[in-house]
Amino acid sequence: MNTITRSNKSNQQSIYMYSNSVKVSVIVPIYNVEPFIERCVRSLMNQTLENIEYIFVNDCTPDNSINILKSILKEYPDKNVRIIHHSQNKGLAAARKTGLNQAKGKYIVHCDSDDWVDANMYKYMLEIAEQNNADIVACGFKTETPNTTCEVQYPYKTETIDNILDPNKIGWIYGAVWNKMILKDLYIRNNISPIEGINMWEDSLITIPLRLNSSKTVIIPNTFYHYWIGQRASTFFSSNNLNKVNEMIQATKILEDYLSHNFSNYNIKPFISKLKLICKERLMSTPNHDTFIQWRNTYPDNDLSVWQFKSYSLTTKIKISLVHLLPKYLAYPIFCLRRNKK
Repeated sequence: MNTITRSNKSNQQSIYMYSNSVKVSVIVPIYNVEPFIERCVRSLMNQTLENIEYIFVNDCTPDNSINILKSILKEYPDKNVRIIHHSQNKGLAAARKTGLNQAKGKYIVHCDSDDWVDANMYKYMLEIAEQNNADIVACGFKTETPNTTCEVQYPYKTETIDNILDPNKIGWIYGAVWNKMILKDLYIRNNISPIEGINMWEDSLITIPLRLNSSKTVIIPNTFYHYWIGQRASTFFSSNNLNKVNEMIQATKILEDYLSHNFSNYNIKPFISKLKLICKERLMSTPNHDTFIQWRNTYPDNDLSVWQFKSYSLTTKIKISLVHLLPKYLAYPIFCLRRNKK
């Protein structure tokens, strides 16, 4: 069973390693990013921070990404770089875990290999972390498409348990791992690492426990990170939709168990209810008989909680309620209704 555990043992033994000469470890999973890898790697190699290591994890990519990576790295012979090869494709979470286990830096950052970063990102965030003795430093980011750039920033300056567990602040800038510099010891003290096999909401599975256990998190307005949207939105449900949703359901169960055991003094029910509704939204996004049956069988007791969330339109609330309440032969046509795009 996959679980997140919480530990208060300051002397916990770990396979993690440290090096006094490495301040920051950057972990970059590599899989099917041939068109984007050069832009990502050059942005990393041009970082103004010197005492930094780069760990590229080849998750058995079938394309030419690794050859491109190696060719670019020849131009930067003095950089501290390692390429680790998986013997089989294990997924994003496993690649991040491999990098984390091998990282020697005091702080950990992640970068997706189809994204890129500003040259001063890691130096500036490290300075903020050390000046404030912070466990986590989190920044904003820019979403990038071929034609548009949009800045995304935190709506608050101070992070608290209440806003971490706010059901209106799930995922995106809050749950992402790539806009955060995190003290490695925070992972170790609380026995937190990516969970292999869960590659949907894999970020939130580690960032929510890390943020909840952080003694100090500093939020900065800088939008250093460039998140390439590209085909992500359009291909998200193009294949293996049920597998992806099942991973989201697994992630929800793990987080619910973790929060129930470790933060039972807080009202976690709205947060978990919203996660469950999001899982069911994903099923509704690709309506067919299989997704309908799974929708009806997944979290049925949670369906009507949709009425407590202002983020859902009245149309959506009515649709969910009808699909929940009506007999299957009447509910299925409503489930399959999709809003016309204008």
